[in-house]
Amino acid sequence: MDIVTQWSVNEQKKTVPKILRDLQKINNKRNVKVRYYTRDGYYTLFLDITVKGYKRRKENLDLKVYGTSTKLQEDRSTLEIARSIRDKREQEIIENKYDLDLNLLIDDMDFIAYFEEIVRQHPDDHRCWQNTLNHLRKFSKDELKLASVNDSFCQGFYDYLLKNIAINTAGMYLSKIKTALNRLVKEKRIPRNPAQFVSIKSEDTHREFLTDEELNTLVACQTPYIEMRSAFLFSCMTGLRLSDIKKVRHSNLEGRYLKVHITKTKENVRIPLSQSALTILEKVRDQRPKDDLAFRLTTDQNVNRQLRLWVTAAGIDKHISFHCARHTFATRCLPHGLDVNEVRKLLAHKDIRATMVYAKSVDKNWNRRSISCRYWRKYEQ
Repeated sequence: MDIVTQWSVNEQKKTVPKILRDLQKINNKRNVKVRYYTRDGYYTLFLDITVKGYKRRKENLDLKVYGTSTKLQEDRSTLEIARSIRDKREQEIIENKYDLDLNLLIDDMDFIAYFEEIVRQHPDDHRCWQNTLNHLRKFSKDELKLASVNDSFCQGFYDYLLKNIAINTAGMYLSKIKTALNRLVKEKRIPRNPAQFVSIKSEDTHREFLTDEELNTLVACQTPYIEMRSAFLFSCMTGLRLSDIKKVRHSNLEGRYLKVHITKTKENVRIPLSQSALTILEKVRDQRPKDDLAFRLTTDQNVNRQLRLWVTAAGIDKHISFHCARHTFATRCLPHGLDVNEVRKLLAHKDIRATMVYAKSVDKNWNRRSISCRYWRKYEQ
């Protein structure tokens, strides 16, 4: 340290009263430390509180220290009060009396603003995150501090979701809240997730799909939405979600296999392609030879609107969304020669119970045939 720097440090020390410089000794190896702000003509004291390594927040004590010889006795009494409060806080921490319900220790962060940032970081699943945010705002009346996100709040939000939306949708939205709170735990903003033991058990629902006859009818029906048509039929042959269909590239083809990074599960998989699926990719490449991206689709909402127009024009009286192509693929695999575990791998399900839902929709009297042979040949046109 040079002479100028040393002089600057020494001068800074001189400007702080000795009674406050001695705080370093008082705070040594303490979880709750007495600190001060410099004001105009005096110093205000506050507690800097740390619990189990989690940085929490400051507690203003509304105590003043003047640092003058005339106020020395008063300053000593003030510091003694601050130390007494500090010792009380430390004892409460040791006895685990400080929990999420005590605003004294909780980060004063705006939880809604924090959740908004997470929503922006999930473009692939933006709609579900945004809907969760909308309900969070409505339930909290657009004002929610992290200090208020405790066990009772999570239970109240649980009750609100079940009262206002379908149970499976409520489960998805609650899982987003849990994800955000788990992230706060990892960031050491909170010691535990207050929604940890709040859960919504999903119910089995009817999953709409297209039969062989309906697929034949749909293929025979003309539509001006060529990109949507090709993408939907390709999904019927591969089981890929719309978010993954949008990322299919010709350069990801390896013979009769397609390499795909699954958006939902963050896994890399190789999907075997039938000749019909390969034919669709070949036709798309012929139409746009310089474009590596297989399908040029617009927003999910617009794709589903185009699909509904096509289904209606074909005279199919079902509520069909793009995701029904995945259901169609799954419900056709089982009766055509593939077992549940093979279908699970094709759908990139982590839990086989998710695949078993489709088994309930299968007609047991279907003939067992290979999915990659006769079944899809009629869709090559």
